[in-house]
Amino acid sequence: LEFPVPRKFEYEGVQDRRRRTVAEEMRRFALHWRIHGAVPGHSNPFAADCGAAYEALVQEGVGGPGFDEARAKHNDLRKKARAFELRTCNVLLTTNCSCRRSWVVEMLQQEGIELRQVIEDEAGTTPEPEALCPLTLARQAEHIVLVGDYRQLRPVVKNRDAA
Repeated sequence: LEFPVPRKFEYEGVQDRRRRTVAEEMRRFALHWRIHGAVPGHSNPFAADCGAAYEALVQEGVGGPGFDEARAKHNDLRKKARAFELRTCNVLLTTNCSCRRSWVVEMLQQEGIELRQVIEDEAGTTPEPEALCPLTLARQAEHIVLVGDYRQLRPVVKNRDAA
């Protein structure tokens, strides 16, 4: 969220959402910090160019004549930087739903990466459709672990008949 991509669409009455920041000690783990060259000591061959392209995109602004070109360049470099991170990581942490974002699926397929293990936390409170999201990415998984302490966070039952 620290690197919001400028959008061309403006809607009246819609307020800009509150931007949250990643705690400084966690930034080295956050993908958007890594791919924009904002993590000291991290080496991603595309990160510096991706960060520079992002700055150029912000400078151009939504109304600028070179906005579309700047956005295309940033998107291309962001894709390359993300692919590098996926190829070189040993552990991929994501939420159940965000793992189904189109770029994650596309990158895993393009890079030929197969997830061998899936660990889902808070499985006791996760709705079944949401819990299936990461499993669709790991068709050849050797281990699937669902972790959840029903005493810590009780299962959410929205249908009284099911309770």
